[in-house]
Amino acid sequence: MRWLILSSILLNWEVVAQSDHFWAIPTQGASRSVYRSADTTSTVVARITSDDILLVRSENATWYWVQDANGRQGYMQRSIVRPLTELDDEAAVRWMHKVFEEEERLGRQINERFLAGDSLGTQATGRALNEHEYERNAALSLFTPYYCRTGDTALLRSVMKSIAANSGSASEEPPYRLTLALECRPTEFKRALSTIDSRDAGVVIEAASNGLWLRFDEKDLEQVKQREALMKRLHE
Repeated sequence: MRWLILSSILLNWEVVAQSDHFWAIPTQGASRSVYRSADTTSTVVARITSDDILLVRSENATWYWVQDANGRQGYMQRSIVRPLTELDDEAAVRWMHKVFEEEERLGRQINERFLAGDSLGTQATGRALNEHEYERNAALSLFTPYYCRTGDTALLRSVMKSIAANSGSASEEPPYRLTLALECRPTEFKRALSTIDSRDAGVVIEAASNGLWLRFDEKDLEQVKQREALMKRLHE
């Protein structure tokens, strides 16, 4: 079973990685306004809370162009938008754990509802998962450099469990991030893998294997060697 991916999310992680867009969250406080143009007198097109994730691009010294998880676009003042990369480690880890735990919860829930024959419940959770993908991809983008720098196995374990709970996902982003984690910190990767349920571990290994096939160019001999070396390490 494969869950549908929201087509309204206009910019995926590949576009983000190759552009001047980046992930951000609103600063703590009351809901914030998204304006149609970079002007507080223009129409308010959306209200954003501190729980929302944004894809942003610098417009000028005062404003960011923003897009939320529902595809709504507009402008927010820079003073009330915080790039994820500016979070300190403690805040970043706390936020990432929250995102991955919610991804795991939704994944477990959709499988339970599907197996129970609850079609309406399955559809509702599927919509929630699709909406949550935006936030999850933002968290994964933050996870990779943090994990490669610190080898935080507790956070990697949280990522693995979220992936295992969503084995029906068609998204290529989680498998790709697993391959980066395996490559930069193989010892910690294997340690985290050994601490999760064996069934979940099997899903993670399959996802990482798929990620390795997706990531490396079969026509490039050097890349094939890299892939085979990582595949061997994964299955040791």
